[in-house]
Amino acid sequence: MFPHGLQAGSRILQAALILTAAILQPLTAGAVLADEPVSAPAAPAAAEPAAAPAAATDGVPAVAAEKPAAPGILPAQEKSRPLATSGRYLLAYKFQPNQRVYYQVTHTMKIVTRKSEAVETTTNESKTTKHYRVFNVDSEGNGLLELIIDQVQMKAQFGSNEPVAVDSNDPENVPAAYRDVIKTIGRPLARIKISPAGELLSAVRVLDRELQEQVSAGSTTEATSDNDASRNFLVVFPDYEIAPGESWTDRSLEVRVRVGRSLSRPVQLLRTYTLESVKDGIATIQLKTAVLTPVNDPAIRAQLIQRTPSGTIRFNIEEGLISAREMRVDDSVIGPFGDDSSLKATSLRTETLTTQPVMEARRNAGPANLPETNRE
Repeated sequence: MFPHGLQAGSRILQAALILTAAILQPLTAGAVLADEPVSAPAAPAAAEPAAAPAAATDGVPAVAAEKPAAPGILPAQEKSRPLATSGRYLLAYKFQPNQRVYYQVTHTMKIVTRKSEAVETTTNESKTTKHYRVFNVDSEGNGLLELIIDQVQMKAQFGSNEPVAVDSNDPENVPAAYRDVIKTIGRPLARIKISPAGELLSAVRVLDRELQEQVSAGSTTEATSDNDASRNFLVVFPDYEIAPGESWTDRSLEVRVRVGRSLSRPVQLLRTYTLESVKDGIATIQLKTAVLTPVNDPAIRAQLIQRTPSGTIRFNIEEGLISAREMRVDDSVIGPFGDDSSLKATSLRTETLTTQPVMEARRNAGPANLPETNRE
């Protein structure tokens, strides 16, 4: 039997593992989306004072335009520039009306918590098929996108307990605790407007509000606003050409962490991207994530451990599509549940562009195809 502090921490981690890390991140891992589109703040040339909060919509607070804006949109008159000029490249999405883009995602996670002499290991592994559909594209090249999870299989084990299996292809046998998650399979999660540079311009809630809140209930971190950049599942690019070896940053991501049963505080994250190389039209990009807001409380650092991955992104410049992503976490926190406690998290998430039909993917997928959890 674990000490009470470790038990409480493990329960939080267990909820986060299933409900946010494997399936619906980032679109449902926080507050519900607004019912109407809300424009994102424009990228300022210099620091500007924060705007006053907008009025609430249907009981949901509107976006406060105080977060730093993501890199701006490429001006319309420059859209015809070549992909490369003297070794420099313009990275931009090329949305097309009625376009459907499919990905296969695998995710393995292992969290080891210690309290005095007690040790508990939590593992989670999943395989997901998802796609986004482009509804329309405006004259600026901005695309209106809708994300759908087509199928998911998960297996999780908490300590010495029996493993829990979830298969969206077999909804009748899904454990009761995860049926709300399964209800989202095959249903649009949100409709978002994205610029060619990948900036989130607006977001409209599509998933039923009550169901969205039920699915999000297990998250230990949440978005800071309904139109928060954490809703964006695409990479944000600069709106200018860059050369291999050059970097850019995205400061638009903020999350709220829990500091009590009913209190939370915002934490700002910094993503740093570096164009490593371009070969055969494929750009290889390295990503590092850091916490900008000073955080001294180890309990809060434990909540953020899965929000600061590093990894590699491959982008097809000609097609304007992400072709692959690989994100890793390997970090530890000392003292999250008291002086004699620790937490170590390792995870690997891979995402690969695929043309495989969804129904064929469903037929071929099965519990035996789940990736093995990395056990160190």
